[in-house]
Amino acid sequence: MDNRITKKRLYDFFAYEWIAAIVAIAAVIFVFEMIFATAGVRLQKGQSFNYYFDETVYSESDSGFYNTLINANTFSFDVKEVGAEILLAESNVLYARVANDEACAIFTDNGGEYVRAKMIIDSYTMFTLEDVSDKDGLLYKATEYLKQFTVSGGNPLDFNDLDKTRIKSNFELRTSARVYKNDFNAGLISVEDEYERIKKLCEDAAYFKKVIEYDAARTDGVSIFYSYKLGEQIVEAGGEVPSGYEQRTAKKYGINMSALGVTAKDVFKVKEGDGDVILLAFNRQNAAPDLCYETISFLDMVIKKYADFADKL
Repeated sequence: MDNRITKKRLYDFFAYEWIAAIVAIAAVIFVFEMIFATAGVRLQKGQSFNYYFDETVYSESDSGFYNTLINANTFSFDVKEVGAEILLAESNVLYARVANDEACAIFTDNGGEYVRAKMIIDSYTMFTLEDVSDKDGLLYKATEYLKQFTVSGGNPLDFNDLDKTRIKSNFELRTSARVYKNDFNAGLISVEDEYERIKKLCEDAAYFKKVIEYDAARTDGVSIFYSYKLGEQIVEAGGEVPSGYEQRTAKKYGINMSALGVTAKDVFKVKEGDGDVILLAFNRQNAAPDLCYETISFLDMVIKKYADFADKL
């Protein structure tokens, strides 16, 4: 049998079978795409920490701030990516980031007729930065999270009062996801890393508790926190009064970077007009029930680096 490939046979094939050839090539490409797509391991919600500079603010040292985050070992072993993004006025990127549970924190401002900080608080689910008495607070949520590991009568912010058996059980449950498989097999993570993560959360939450207490005890009338009554800007603009609005009180939702001290004021600035840069924290408890508290570590780092009073805590 003559099976040689000749110019005439190639011509005849493509003249009469070109559709079949295209379909075959497309099928091969599709198969390879599916293989690579399914073989790739996606990070869990919470394993990336993303913060944003709003359209109205900027930092004099974006890279310096980012490098500090990394070099100071701000986050636990389970945060695999740290991302920073500058938002543009002509886009609505923030909405997409929040909808995809990617947004962790944002630097915005409190100036102008229509305040961006208030708009963000009204539009999205945010952590408050109140003490443990406020059930919407980051500190309250973190304390409740740690209570599941606490021995009877113990202090959830003291790692020595936690039960390692409970920590291990929770660790095994949450790391059953496929994203952890390769790291386990390669010996890159273990339950010891989880003990360190929980210990760090205890220490960071305890530090943030001290910050709140120190701020409340100040007698100079200055607070580092930015307070707002949820829905207030909507009502002031003539919008519909939210249900239960009259019973609400102003809560601490952000950190006023200018109130931290001269260094922060020189680094974090508003692009136009008056106003201060405000740091807000998105509530990602539903998307990342274990890792959403990395935000406390982020806030602690900001305070330790920029607050004039940091050495007093």
